[in-house]
Amino acid sequence: MENKTSKYIKYAIGEIVLVMIGILLALQVNNWNEQRKLNNEEQHLLEDLHSEFNVNLENLKTNMLINQNNQKATIDLLDMIQQKEMKENTNKLDSLFMVIFSYGSFNTTSGVLNEIINSGKLRVIKDATLRNNLTQWAGKIDNIEEDIIIRRDQMNFQLQPFFSKYAPIRNGNKYMSFASWSDKYEAKKMEDSNFGYDIEALESREFEGHLYKYLLDQDFVIMNDIELHGFIELILKQINQNLAK
Repeated sequence: MENKTSKYIKYAIGEIVLVMIGILLALQVNNWNEQRKLNNEEQHLLEDLHSEFNVNLENLKTNMLINQNNQKATIDLLDMIQQKEMKENTNKLDSLFMVIFSYGSFNTTSGVLNEIINSGKLRVIKDATLRNNLTQWAGKIDNIEEDIIIRRDQMNFQLQPFFSKYAPIRNGNKYMSFASWSDKYEAKKMEDSNFGYDIEALESREFEGHLYKYLLDQDFVIMNDIELHGFIELILKQINQNLAK
């Protein structure tokens, strides 16, 4: 009886051990499957983010070129005021003002990132540094938009109204191009205006002040563009480091 009892106990213990091993193996397999699913989901998120930030980078490059050309035109016009060269260079005035009026405003694409954050999927991305940078994106864009609004208001409420009062904006039509915004639209050309320039007003301290304030506002926008360019490149680098090879 003792031998039978001993054998039964050993058999029962063996069965229990086998059951526990089976349970542990099942849990391990389940955990492995869950982790594999999370890894696959992370890769999909990173691929979508990579595409979105590449679009943002290309849009920003276009925006930066427009603003740099705008900045140069503003400086050229300030130099003309300083040297009192406007009267002999009205054609140049026409072209410079068209460049100055055509400033760039960066429009971000954030649909993928917003969806990831709003759905709580940001935690799927294991790289803590990348997660932190992605959460900073919205704040950086808000800060940039503040300077864009300040520059826009200076143009719309100060510089452009003054210029419209003392110069024929219509003359700039022959220099107007929409190539930076669209390859499908071309501005219709018109003859120059019958009105002339009031050179005395445009070479005044008031107009120089409006123009220089606009230049300062544009400087801040360009500075933001440069910093954002570096930030996007950093995010793309971090994404690439986490994408499976």
